[in-house]
Amino acid sequence: MTGPKFLQLQMDDRPKIIGIRDGTSQAWTTKEFWLVHQELKAFIKDAHDYMAGNKPNFDAKWIGITLDKDAYLTDFIDVAGVLRGYFVSDRLKTILESCHLPEHCFYKVVLHQPEKRGKTLKHIDGYWWFYYQMETGQTNVNFSQSAFQASRHPVLDQFGSTSILSFEDYKNIYTNTPPAPKAIKLVFNENFDKALDFWGTQFLSIRNYISENLHRKLEESKITGYKVKAPECELIFD
Repeated sequence: MTGPKFLQLQMDDRPKIIGIRDGTSQAWTTKEFWLVHQELKAFIKDAHDYMAGNKPNFDAKWIGITLDKDAYLTDFIDVAGVLRGYFVSDRLKTILESCHLPEHCFYKVVLHQPEKRGKTLKHIDGYWWFYYQMETGQTNVNFSQSAFQASRHPVLDQFGSTSILSFEDYKNIYTNTPPAPKAIKLVFNENFDKALDFWGTQFLSIRNYISENLHRKLEESKITGYKVKAPECELIFD
């Protein structure tokens, strides 16, 4: 089996790079924010479509996200509670749009950042919610050849990862006996689009991956607020 090389993408949350609130993220949502964004709140709370990366049936703007007063305006913005997608700058959006992506949308983001002195809020435009369809493995993964972490799971502890031979087996486990088993090796079949520059998994590893092509573009443009490393999950392509 051969295939492309992907790198694991994650936010760079080191305090020396970006402002941190309680050591977790650059920005957060408030009660006042959710009062204004009722449709968005309902969409996220329902979870099924949101967690899968399915497109909402409304214009999912994020207006009034509170940015930490000490946070730098990096190209990737980390927001507490946003489990799917990234907040990205105009220039990062342009780079992403030049790449081969899964089904996706960009939604307007307006950040509110307190002045370092006083109570005035700055309104910061030029950011977008990059939201995309997640890989479930339903048609693209060979489960019988993949491997899953068996320890500390109520089903796999007893029967081992060999009890997962298909997507249906995997779905039954995470539906009836959560959590979803963590993949330590994923074998993708010929249905997977190996030309993708960016993709992420919904349950299998809960990670996002970028191609060497996209990584090179990010480095050349000096994009900030992220880091990459070798995948924690072994990726094999047919």
